[in-house]
Amino acid sequence: MRTSHDDNRKVSHTDDDDVKAVLRARIRARRRTWSESATPEAQTERAQRISVAVMAVTEVAGACHDGRVITCFASLPTEPPTAALLQRLHDAGATVLLPVIRPDRVLHWAPYFDAAALSPAVLGILEPTADSVVATSPAELLALDPAVLIIPALAVDSTGARLGQGGGYYDAVLADLPSHGGPTVLALVGEDEVLASGVIPMGSHDRHVDRFITG
Repeated sequence: MRTSHDDNRKVSHTDDDDVKAVLRARIRARRRTWSESATPEAQTERAQRISVAVMAVTEVAGACHDGRVITCFASLPTEPPTAALLQRLHDAGATVLLPVIRPDRVLHWAPYFDAAALSPAVLGILEPTADSVVATSPAELLALDPAVLIIPALAVDSTGARLGQGGGYYDAVLADLPSHGGPTVLALVGEDEVLASGVIPMGSHDRHVDRFITG
């Protein structure tokens, strides 16, 4: 994938929602193009590259060593692939939790053991079974003392501002994080999805990520 210079400028809208909508449309279109054209070999290489980069993050390596909780997500075909990463996190000793989407826009969380135990749910997203849920709210998740939250994003800027899909699922989780301390928040984005500072509007409810991995 290649960087679009159009993304590295301020979109000429005054309404933040309009700005985000324009950015989302551009990035989703580019992601679809890559997903539809990439060979299986390119997809596998990308998945391995992302997993190696994430496992090299100090907070991730420490959490795996100590058997702590790391949340992640099962990627859709258009997202940075996480299948290899999920298995590496689990095999390295982390307690890996994946989101289970609920109709009320609240994420529940259930453990990942292997890909065979996942099944398609809302929007085709792979999830653990609902009866394995260990947390049903952001507060319950934080009570498990997660070390790292690995979250999806459409883009980030150089300061860590995050552009999500717009559903608000992760916003609710991030809003409950303490202002100091707490888990490291790490976003996964494509190599061309790190935008210039200020391109992504940030409201009072939005939270910057601590780190981001490109791949």
